[in-house]
Amino acid sequence: MASISLPPLPPAVPYTTTFDADADLAGNVVVAVQAEGGIDVHFLRTGKTYRVSTTMRYPCVRWIDPTRALLVDSRSDIGSEGAAIDESGTQQSHPRIGEAVEDVVLTDGYIVGTYFDEGAFGDDPLSKNGVAVFRRDGAYEWGWNESRSDEIPWVYDCYAAGGGDGDTIGVWIYTQFQDSRYAFGILDIAQRSVRLFQLPDTIFDRVLALTSTPEGVWIFATRSWDEDREERIVAWRPGTDQYTTVSSPGNLTRGLRGGRFLRKTDTGLDLVTVSAQASAPNGAPAFDAGGLRAYFRPNS
Repeated sequence: MASISLPPLPPAVPYTTTFDADADLAGNVVVAVQAEGGIDVHFLRTGKTYRVSTTMRYPCVRWIDPTRALLVDSRSDIGSEGAAIDESGTQQSHPRIGEAVEDVVLTDGYIVGTYFDEGAFGDDPLSKNGVAVFRRDGAYEWGWNESRSDEIPWVYDCYAAGGGDGDTIGVWIYTQFQDSRYAFGILDIAQRSVRLFQLPDTIFDRVLALTSTPEGVWIFATRSWDEDREERIVAWRPGTDQYTTVSSPGNLTRGLRGGRFLRKTDTGLDLVTVSAQASAPNGAPAFDAGGLRAYFRPNS
């Protein structure tokens, strides 16, 4: 496991401030933080900061292309909007992606919103899907619960998600699948299909973040919901009961594409890359060889 210190946060972003951040495959970082009269978006590569005049309780920022970031509110009201802003400060409105947003994941061609239980059981039609797919311009494409077939279980809560290759993402969902309350899925957005895997129930209590690659999936998890909890990274080959526990550096905030995690430190952010060898414990087979493959219904 390797850790790289990213450029320091601007002085205007105290460590105690609630902020969100994203890093692209090259390690370029964008940070969004609440400010008086709007949201300040910091591009660490250029050292530029721009104010987006909007009200957001919990800003979520993601790179949408190499020079432009998407800004949405994780707790937005119906009728509110997000924003897209580039490194030169040019801004434009962007459709919201729902209420009770757990995470936003960008694939090569899509934006994926995942939602916790308040969204899945709430009144927002986007969030009720548990997982919703949007085009890059923000137009809604389809949703998990709305489009699921009889083989695909409902999503009651999506605890964690992480980008894979192309237009695939890994999702850790609370549901009823086989004999478990949880399932891990590889969602292929372009094919409108999902491969679902039953979990080794003995090793996962609370999943906080994940990252997936063709070699396997790494899960940042804890043994309990208590404040005094043991944190760990688990490398697992879905479709098997074989896994490896890797010591966790702690404070991992979210999983990124390419087997990476973003980590908060006392002074800023680190980029943590996990080892590919850890994902193949005891010669376990590649995870595309197992699981239940099912397809979502086409839009009506």
